[in-house]
Amino acid sequence: MEPLPVSYYVSAVVVTVAVVLGPVLLAVLLVRRTSVPARAIWVGVLTFAVAQLFTRLPLMSAVQAGAGGWVLAHPVLWLVLLCLSAGVFEEGARWLGFRFLLPGEPDRRAVPVGAGVGHGGLEAVVLVGVTVGTTALTYAVLGSGQLPSGSLPPEAVSALQTQRDALAQLGAAGQLAALWERVVAMGVHVVLSVLVFRAVRDRRLPLLVLAVLLHAGFNAVPLLLQPHLEPGLATTWLLELALTVAAVVLAAVVWLVVRARTAEPAPATVGGAGE
Repeated sequence: MEPLPVSYYVSAVVVTVAVVLGPVLLAVLLVRRTSVPARAIWVGVLTFAVAQLFTRLPLMSAVQAGAGGWVLAHPVLWLVLLCLSAGVFEEGARWLGFRFLLPGEPDRRAVPVGAGVGHGGLEAVVLVGVTVGTTALTYAVLGSGQLPSGSLPPEAVSALQTQRDALAQLGAAGQLAALWERVVAMGVHVVLSVLVFRAVRDRRLPLLVLAVLLHAGFNAVPLLLQPHLEPGLATTWLLELALTVAAVVLAAVVWLVVRARTAEPAPATVGGAGE
């Protein structure tokens, strides 16, 4: 198989290192230079692992394997299920983390920031760092001839060649798009953590429901747009632009909701100053 351009491997290394070390350095900086507690970051890491790696991803894979015909026959419902399940599992895990693992810090605004960084950081490592790194390593081995493509099944060779051509077309700029997507996603996780933190602190279940819906809507953006666009570098960055706009809208909604909740007067208490 023809090797990929050197620029692809350079960008793949840059992206892999950035998404693996970036969240770690950010977490260390937050703990050392701000009031973010290290425990909040570890709780964020745990919530993603439990929500996705240990529950949702295996469950959705089992559903797709056992009901493949239904998935193909109902693509819209499957898309809705994918997006809503991500919101339910991740925001539900976040709520449980704040409720039971960080119950002693209900008033620290830095807690949801740390949890969001931990959650989004592990997601970046798993979804982009591991994927980009292993893909680059695979094509480096194939391109060097150490693993002759003739030793692989024909369908595997065909799939690898198709992916190789797509990667060559996207080039280094396509790899950097994945890095930008993780930056945007990290911001979204921090914002949603703030919303769920308020849901726990104020004991307001509707705020958790809103977080689930916002999460599902954000995930739906590329899934709704991609089928209507031609594959290519321009489409890749157009999708990233759409995600960035969606993230700004999501942050604005959360800011308005949190601001409105903050502006509400405290409930009067019997015998208190509120009477």
